[in-house]
Amino acid sequence: MTQSHRRSGRPAVKDNGTLNARRASGKSKSNANNSKRQKLHALDSDALIRKMIFGPAPILANENSAEYELLLERHYADFKPKDIAMECYVHDGAYWNWEVRRLRRMRICLIEAATPNAMAWVLGFPREVRLRYIRGTKDADVVKPGDVHSFEDKPSEEEMQARVNELTENFCSMKDTIMTRAFLEEFNLLECFDRMIANAESHRNAAYREIHRHRAALNYEEREKNSNYRRRGN
Repeated sequence: MTQSHRRSGRPAVKDNGTLNARRASGKSKSNANNSKRQKLHALDSDALIRKMIFGPAPILANENSAEYELLLERHYADFKPKDIAMECYVHDGAYWNWEVRRLRRMRICLIEAATPNAMAWVLGFPREVRLRYIRGTKDADVVKPGDVHSFEDKPSEEEMQARVNELTENFCSMKDTIMTRAFLEEFNLLECFDRMIANAESHRNAAYREIHRHRAALNYEEREKNSNYRRRGN
């Protein structure tokens, strides 16, 4: 073993074959790294071109653009558009998919906003009364908690204990009653949101159908060209 090999701590190379194998391994790693960099550069270029053609993400200011870009990237990865027309359909599908998600969140927020009033309404009535007027009709709005309670201004301890026992026994059903009351209080708006969600889903599904239809048309044209080329060759 030579002095230089002792200093470096590497084992001595006995033949040129080992050296060639190491060089080949180093070249393959370098080529792999260059390929990765080229792919990343191509992805960045594609994203830049898309942004130049289609503009910024069509979302609200308080929404996360990174989430929309991730949704769009998934659409590109799944549908793999071949031309600008298919890219337009891909963007339509991503937009309407985002719109469906937004409307569903707004629908949930609407119910949550009505929950405190619904809770106060449910807690203010005995069980048989709140179930009778759960639908939120005109009669239910007229009835007030003070009209149905037989308590005096200062209820006795027995009456208070009975009230606590009633609330404890029906606690599980009261949660469902509160949610139902909140839903019914906003029934008209929720029904409107359901129609908007169905409309957005219809637009999204139409974009998806157009992607497949356009892809089928492109494949048919490509098959016709190949068939004509083979006939001319024969």
